Amino acid sequence: MAAAQQYVRLTGQVRVEYNNAPLLAASRVSMRIAKPISKQKSATMVGIAEGIPDPSGNIKIMPDASGRSVTPQDLVLQEGGGTLVFIVGAQRYQITGVVFTDASLDNDPGAASLDNTVGFEGAIIKRTA
Repeated sequence: MAAAQQYVRLTGQVRVEYNNAPLLAASRVSMRIAKPISKQKSATMVGIAEGIPDPSGNIKIMPDASGRSVTPQDLVLQEGGGTLVFIVGAQRYQITGVVFTDASLDNDPGAASLDNTVGFEGAIIKRTA
């Protein structure tokens, strides 16, 4: 007798909000969380201390021919930190103290493609849902 198949619904989209407004043109999202640790060893024991996680990542912004959408260059040129929220299915991650660090523009006119990407660093990340 064959085992019953399990059906699991997966999440394929990640929605992004910046300062409480949807970032509708975000097409590719990358978020990294690095937790620094300090490891100390003696002849008889090992100790690990955990630091505060460091959030960072990249967001690819779809190019808008009308010019109404935010661009990576606009985000990098603004001053002060903001708040990013990543919504992954029912999970929400909030990053505060976000500063956009770099913008890249990669254009291939022959293929009619334009990749607009912005990098960010954040101060604090927490799961809110």
